Amino acid sequence: AQSPKFDGALVDRIFWPRIFADNNTTVVMLDSVLAAIEVKSSLNKSEMNDIFSKCAALRRMLALDKRPLVTGFAYECANSNLSFFDFATSFSYSPDHSPSLVCILNQSIFGLARVDNGALLPVDEPHPDAIPVLFTTNEDTLLMYLYFLSRWATSGTGIADLFMRYSADLFSHMRSFHFDADFLDAVATDKSALAAARKCFERKRKVDIDHPYGEARKSIGLL
Repeated sequence: AQSPKFDGALVDRIFWPRIFADNNTTVVMLDSVLAAIEVKSSLNKSEMNDIFSKCAALRRMLALDKRPLVTGFAYECANSNLSFFDFATSFSYSPDHSPSLVCILNQSIFGLARVDNGALLPVDEPHPDAIPVLFTTNEDTLLMYLYFLSRWATSGTGIADLFMRYSADLFSHMRSFHFDADFLDAVATDKSALAAARKCFERKRKVDIDHPYGEARKSIGLL
């Protein structure tokens, strides 16, 4: 089987050979791919759907060890609040087919996390118990994105433990946001609730995400 074409990838060339390269296209074995990278000029609903679609196709493929992670990188986004809503609700529908990370340059990072003693700790592998999280990173976004890629590239090594210890402190001081479980459950099971909630985020582009979230909860009957 062959996956959809991605714009880039983190590839292990130590143990796995490259199959062939033709101009700007490189073909490698699935088991050598640590992460596939999809790049977007501007992030919107259709581009988010494209990232999820390619991710689902890749993660349905069988690997000997573990399946590759997927990440999206966007140069801009007109409404990051709305895009995070789309990311979080799409994750709720298909956690296993979700990208692990979506980065918007100089704005924010959409990632996955788990709650540990009240603190949010990032997780790499998408699974149903993970929580979609919006990290507000602003001018440090590219640095944080490279941090994630470096952590993935060192997975399985002694350096990975160092990254994990560093990340626990790093993310405990970073501004983050996530939707409550009752909200995600409501919009995931009712299309009319999904549409009503989404309209609240469409109208609020340049405000703190707490404001449209409060309106969205009221619009679907949640206090």
